[in-house]
Amino acid sequence: MIFFIPKHSRLLVCSGMAFCILCLLLSMFTALSYASNQLKDEEWLPQWKQLTLEGEKPLTRFLVKLTIDDGASLCPYPLNDIKLDDFRCPWPQEGVLLLSAETVTMSLVLPQEKYEHFVWFRPENIKALQRVRWKKSGNKWLKLYVWQNKGVSRLSIRPREGEEILSPAKWTKRYRSFYRYPLEVVRKTGKIVSEPLSLIYLVSHLAHNGIKEKVSILVFGKKCLHAVTVSFKKEKSSQIRFHESSPHGFVKKKKKTSSYIYRIQAQSVVDGRYQETFSLIGLQHHIEIFVEPKSGIITRIRGDNDVVGHVDLRLVYVFKR
Repeated sequence: MIFFIPKHSRLLVCSGMAFCILCLLLSMFTALSYASNQLKDEEWLPQWKQLTLEGEKPLTRFLVKLTIDDGASLCPYPLNDIKLDDFRCPWPQEGVLLLSAETVTMSLVLPQEKYEHFVWFRPENIKALQRVRWKKSGNKWLKLYVWQNKGVSRLSIRPREGEEILSPAKWTKRYRSFYRYPLEVVRKTGKIVSEPLSLIYLVSHLAHNGIKEKVSILVFGKKCLHAVTVSFKKEKSSQIRFHESSPHGFVKKKKKTSSYIYRIQAQSVVDGRYQETFSLIGLQHHIEIFVEPKSGIITRIRGDNDVVGHVDLRLVYVFKR
């Protein structure tokens, strides 16, 4: 998606984790109270269909476009030409949502970075089904993931020399991997494993329903699980300016609105092989999401990136249903 992050900073090899920490994680996730008991409105969709947020730092501009669709009605090109185990595009049954993020970093001193990210999930418990990550700039790659009972399978596709201009379906460097869940943890959680981008839907739903209780859930990052906590921080009023499109037309808006602020915190669940930093649209630390109650419109996302520091993304455009 977003910020260029050197490969060596994304993966950390660790020798293991103390048994007491694993026990603590197990106790934290014995019951996913929100996913199993509260997220019952599977027919619910936020008022927004598409959001665009922008942020700036000296010589650098960040752009994030979020879109939510019916997973059975859309297959982002060229995914329907690529086969991976049970990967399905479009999704064959109703009731699955597709959330996508297009992220762009534009800099006067560094090359442009562009990513696209797609995740299919069940709205009733935000259980992830499959994901695509697509790097569309520089050293291009496409990675397809399928969630399974015991872990996540991945197909990584890269172009050989001379193939960069071809569709990813025709790239010939392909690598398959399987990332097994720490089963002791998953058994305690009913095998509900989500995905970082699905948290966007989750906080939108929380604010829409006025929910301020802490939510705990497991998500799979790039190569391992993370124990994630979503907690309500406070309610804050602010002035916002944005453009709005809807079936009724296009308007420029300036208004004072109240937002619920939700904090995202994560801890890697180490299986003895991998440990990685949690990431949501390129933000790794101190992540906070501002959501307008009732409408579920996200007005601001801020947090720290390991390379560029603090990033503050603010709403500039919303397409309403």
